[in-house]
Amino acid sequence: MKTKPAYTVAGEESQMIILKTNGCSYGQCTMCGFNRHAARNVSAEDLIEQFEGCYVPGVKVLQLLGSGSFFDDIDVPEAFQRHIVQRLMKEDRLEKIVLESRPEYLTDDKVAMLAGLAKCKEVYVAIGLESRDDRVRNQILNKGISITEFEEAARTLARQGVGLQAYALVKPHGLDEAEAIEDAVNTAKYVFALGKHLGLKTLVSFQPAFIAPDTELEKLFVRGEYDLLSLWSVVEILKRTCALGVVKAGLDTEGLTGIRPEGCARCDSMLREAIALFCARQDPLLLDGLYCPDCQK
Repeated sequence: MKTKPAYTVAGEESQMIILKTNGCSYGQCTMCGFNRHAARNVSAEDLIEQFEGCYVPGVKVLQLLGSGSFFDDIDVPEAFQRHIVQRLMKEDRLEKIVLESRPEYLTDDKVAMLAGLAKCKEVYVAIGLESRDDRVRNQILNKGISITEFEEAARTLARQGVGLQAYALVKPHGLDEAEAIEDAVNTAKYVFALGKHLGLKTLVSFQPAFIAPDTELEKLFVRGEYDLLSLWSVVEILKRTCALGVVKAGLDTEGLTGIRPEGCARCDSMLREAIALFCARQDPLLLDGLYCPDCQK
């Protein structure tokens, strides 16, 4: 149904909403399955009904996502873009908002929509950079995003006082575990250096790869040509990058699959809890002292 969101989850102070939008206009990334969350001919009115039907008033943090880009008028009608920005300005307890977009839609005119909102709340636009390595980003993942485009989008956000949240995919296919760790760490170093240079509020959200249905990554996984990341590697990445700035790790597969990175039966819950607490508190001590006799013999 076009009037029901694709996915939503809420905690005591935060909520993630994935709206059922018209779908990503690019739609060629090898690991992405989010077009399964899309519908056809979704109007601004449909999206308003989706939002109002699930939004939890009083949350402090809202991630308002979709199956593509918030500022792509084909995916998300501009009337809804403008409506929701004005709507969220009225939410007094709401402190932080995260939207998503590919860089080509982040024009000065589009980002200017957020300028007023950014004066009274923390506003971030998340961009799926995935990797600083051009080969990984555009040959392996087929993102179709150049570093020049990414940096220009970052400059546009900085001009309007809007923050940048960069997604970094952890363990693209073609990289082994050690290479994936280094790729993620190097990507974070690059993003934070760029943010410092531009005077831009910046955070990095590591996204451990999961197996979404009907993707190129799923085909490799089924053929035994791809192994999922260990959660221990996520812990290592967070420990190595937390001094750079705010870093998080997204472990929610957002309703797409149960095939995701794990620890063993003994340590999986421990690791998930530690990672979640670290992401909430940004205290690296929460990642110290983790041990599993089965994984760390």
